[in-house]
Amino acid sequence: MKWLKTCVALVVIVVVIDILFGQLMSFYAKRYGLPGDYAKIEYMFKQSQDDVVIIGSSVAINSFMPSLMMDSMQMSVFNGGCNAQNIIFFRCMVEGLLQHHRPRGIILALQPDDLMDKQLGRIELLNPYYGQGAPFLDSVLLLQNEGKRSIFLHSNLYKYNTVWFRILLQSMLPKEEMANYGFVAKHKPNNLPVFEDNGNLPDSKDLYLLKVQCLKDIISHTQAEGVELLVVFPPYFKRLINQGNPYSKQMIEAICRENGVPVIDDNQMAYFRDKPQLFYDTQHLNGDGARIYTGLFIDQLLKSDFYQKIKNTENDTLCAN
Repeated sequence: MKWLKTCVALVVIVVVIDILFGQLMSFYAKRYGLPGDYAKIEYMFKQSQDDVVIIGSSVAINSFMPSLMMDSMQMSVFNGGCNAQNIIFFRCMVEGLLQHHRPRGIILALQPDDLMDKQLGRIELLNPYYGQGAPFLDSVLLLQNEGKRSIFLHSNLYKYNTVWFRILLQSMLPKEEMANYGFVAKHKPNNLPVFEDNGNLPDSKDLYLLKVQCLKDIISHTQAEGVELLVVFPPYFKRLINQGNPYSKQMIEAICRENGVPVIDDNQMAYFRDKPQLFYDTQHLNGDGARIYTGLFIDQLLKSDFYQKIKNTENDTLCAN
């Protein structure tokens, strides 16, 4: 039975290491904060008390400058965009944010094809938050880890398996994510992007129903909590399929219209059509472009019903669970 004792001893050792590793990461996160995109997730889930929160992908990160918005709106604004994410991740961010804080408003920056493909995105970034009282987040992580891998979500070694590397990497890189209220400026590339015209390409009506449901859930969740929602499509340096109006974008606008959610569609904004010097690539503005676009966006925002509603309300930080 020596082999059995050895196996039991190994299991005990792994369990103890797993528990200690989880405690170590928890201590580190509380004292120093987590790096990279985790810094934003931690802030959004546990610390934000901002009046207005922007949620989106890298397109949001590189398009909206909160410092300019705060000057004009006289409210606190945080850009909570995270790289390479989609509406499934945004649904998780809304859930995590509203568990501890009700901002006056949320600006949801979407891309026109956000309802299309079946990719879950970099949802594994949320592994450390599994089992912390966010039902939708837990369900998506189980979907991402379906099968035998789902049992690993109970392991700290698995949940934090990429965090230690990010801590090491971040020690050698500038901490840009939180420096400018979440905004990060892209540089002007040496080779300017070339306008991409996909206007005559065939469209598709094949939507991913989970993503459609995520948009509906974001709307119902914010409305239930009394938080105003605004959907925005930031500028691209390309013409989209179906002459710039693909079926996915039509459906986003239709769902928003049916639920009384305002939409600002700047995706095909004429001002940026002949200005490659304002873009990093065909989907991301550079720093100069972001400054100009934020100013144009503010002009629209201050005239919107969304702004008229949020300026007459107060945000609400909830008691921690």
